[in-house]
Amino acid sequence: MKHVGYDSAKPLMSGDTTAPPKRLVIGLIIPNSADGYSGTIMDEVVKAAASYDMDVLVTSALESPVQQAKCMQLFASGVANGIITSGQLIAPQLLRSIIAKGVPVIIFDDKFQGDLPVDCVMVDNYSGAYQATSHLIHHGHQQIAFVGGIAELHSTKERLRGWRDALARAGIDPDGQIVRMGEFSEQYGQAILPHLVELTNPPTAVFAASDRIAIGIMMAARQQKVSVPGDLSVVGFDDIEAASLISPRLTTVRTPLATMARNSMKLMVERMADLNGATSDVIVPVALTPGETVAPPMPARSRETQAARS
Repeated sequence: MKHVGYDSAKPLMSGDTTAPPKRLVIGLIIPNSADGYSGTIMDEVVKAAASYDMDVLVTSALESPVQQAKCMQLFASGVANGIITSGQLIAPQLLRSIIAKGVPVIIFDDKFQGDLPVDCVMVDNYSGAYQATSHLIHHGHQQIAFVGGIAELHSTKERLRGWRDALARAGIDPDGQIVRMGEFSEQYGQAILPHLVELTNPPTAVFAASDRIAIGIMMAARQQKVSVPGDLSVVGFDDIEAASLISPRLTTVRTPLATMARNSMKLMVERMADLNGATSDVIVPVALTPGETVAPPMPARSRETQAARS
């Protein structure tokens, strides 16, 4: 666990018995500490908290609902004055008990799917997925697979809904498309690529519900000599730093984490002042960030010829 923002380098002078005013501490739980997305969340929340003269304690859920629950219980035990946690599968009973203690909780990057009074800050997942899918359709794709993360998450459901609606509006039956759910990781993207390209009628494009999945798909494509975007177009979601570093540069949907962090801290301050006030769902707009991983689909005959040669 990291304590970010606290300055311990300035001890009290000898004989000075006046204690400094106690600073409020926010407990931040990120999905994991290994990817750039979570690191950016941490940086932006720390910056936002500093503007309110607050400190931040940061810990990782290790992509585990069980570990996330442990972190929340620790912070609610008096370690932190409020909790900001990323959207994982939080047990309603746990959240109810923490709220009952008077500890404010803000859900970051997802929506709590229940009737408990909790504030949520998330991106417009539906719009982002709709934009991404429409971009692929605009380039001529009609066979567009959806590869998502944890199916039960609100964000995954909304991205799937946006994908479906974009297809339907273009006259493409979404029920005739490929849908795969797993986890938001490069490893899952790598594992799913062979199952897509080996189909009798493989997709010409993939909308991956996170950049990590998209990057995993691209890594596996390179190993299997599947050209991106020549054989397969790929669009991700989040616009993590790695999306602009990988070659070709990933086309993705930008998640404005700084705006989300500022909104989270604003809600936290409001909730600390009024624990019983009306809760809010803040939805932050997103925008497509064009890269180099989308091109018109290769004609079927050309794909068959290339497959025969490989």
